[in-house]
Amino acid sequence: MIEARAVGVQLGRPPSSAPSGALTTQRRTVDNITSAFQRGQVVAIVGRNAAGKTTLLRALAGVIDVAAGEVLWDGKPLQRWSARERARRVAYVAQRPLLSARFSVRETIELGRYALAPSDQRIRAAIEAFGLTEIQDRIYHELSVGQQQRVALARAWAQVDANGAILLDEPFAAMDLAETDRSATLVRRFVSGGGLAIVVLHDLSLAARIADAVVVLDAGRMALAGPIREVLTTDFLTRHFGVPFRLDIDGIPEPMVGQDGTKQVS
Repeated sequence: MIEARAVGVQLGRPPSSAPSGALTTQRRTVDNITSAFQRGQVVAIVGRNAAGKTTLLRALAGVIDVAAGEVLWDGKPLQRWSARERARRVAYVAQRPLLSARFSVRETIELGRYALAPSDQRIRAAIEAFGLTEIQDRIYHELSVGQQQRVALARAWAQVDANGAILLDEPFAAMDLAETDRSATLVRRFVSGGGLAIVVLHDLSLAARIADAVVVLDAGRMALAGPIREVLTTDFLTRHFGVPFRLDIDGIPEPMVGQDGTKQVS
C-alpha cells in the first residue's frame, strides 16, 4: 500500500537560494492530499491541466521530496527504505521517459535491474509481454514515442516485484489502439496478481474502463476520490471539466466536445 498523509509539494527555487534581487518562483503545486492506494487496484489520477497530477505521482514514487506531510509505503516512510528495497517495491514511469545514452531496447529494459540482482528471465519475460522481441536490438532513441513508452513499461515490469507498485504518467498517450489494449491489459493483470497501479490519465473513458478507483485533483487539492463509477458521473464531470458528458451503453463517460453544451446529457 502507498499512503499520502496531508502531502504538500512546492516546486521552484526557494528564496534562500535565489540571487540577490531576483524574483522567486516557488509555489505549492500539491496541497494537503490524503489518500490510501491499496494493492489489487488500478487507481487513476485525473484532473484538468496543471491540477498537480504528475507532481503528486512523483511525490508518491519518491522522485521528488514533499514540503509537508509524508508518503508511506507499507506503513513506513519511504525515506527509510533502502535503494534496493525501493527498487523492488515501486517502479515509476514518466510520461516522456528520458535516456541520455544510446542504449538498445534490451539494454534499456535491463536498467530496471540496476539496483537489483540481474535476472535474464525477468528481462525476457518483459520483452515478450510488451511485444518487443523484434525490436530488442534497436537503439531506444530511434523508436517512436509510443514504442519508447512500451519499453519504459517493460523496464518497470522487469524491475518491480509482483506485489509491488507501478506508478505511470500518461503511459498510453502515444500508443496506437492495439498497443494501448495490450499494455492496459498487462496493467490489469499486474494488479490481479496482487500489485498496485497508480496511473495519471487524461482520457476519462480509458480511466473508466481500466481503473477501480479514481482521485480527482483541482488546482493541487483533492476534489473527489472513490470508486470509479461513483465518482465519474456525468453531473460531476460536466461541472469539473466544463464540457457536457454522457454515458455510453456500458456506462463509460464520453465528453461531448464540440457539441452544443445546452443539449441533454444522460
